[in-house]
Amino acid sequence: MAKTMTVVYTMAQPSAAVYQTIVASQLAYFKDRNAGIHELAVGTSVATTLHTKTDQMPVAATMTVTQLEVDRVFETEVTYAAGRIVTTYQLAPAAEGTKVTYSETNTFNKKNFTNSFWVVGWVYTLFYRRNIKKRLQWIEETAALSKVGESNGTASH
Repeated sequence: MAKTMTVVYTMAQPSAAVYQTIVASQLAYFKDRNAGIHELAVGTSVATTLHTKTDQMPVAATMTVTQLEVDRVFETEVTYAAGRIVTTYQLAPAAEGTKVTYSETNTFNKKNFTNSFWVVGWVYTLFYRRNIKKRLQWIEETAALSKVGESNGTASH
């Protein structure tokens, strides 16, 4: 059984700037784990270590880019021994700029992992929403600095 948590946040920045900021921050994460990665494409993977939500133990995992649609969607999938986590940023134009829908879907291989997640899930959801809102605010602030999407659509440096 999967559990999906979603946060919707409207940013006062164009989709191109928001998307570029998301991709740049994810590329930095991938490069930190494998210096040989210079761009992201569907199928790009890195080995990493993550903390589980149910007991905060570090676990080996693989993170893979699963979907890239310029200015619309960025998605990764993390697989580890207990299951998988799909993280998606969906972007849509809004009157105020860009509506970003961030979602995280947790799927577990064993029922007892699912049950454990449901026990701690309500507490995790509170922290999740707060932390994701901070992340989305950081993306918005960083996108504002990039100037992508203004006038001719090129980045100014």
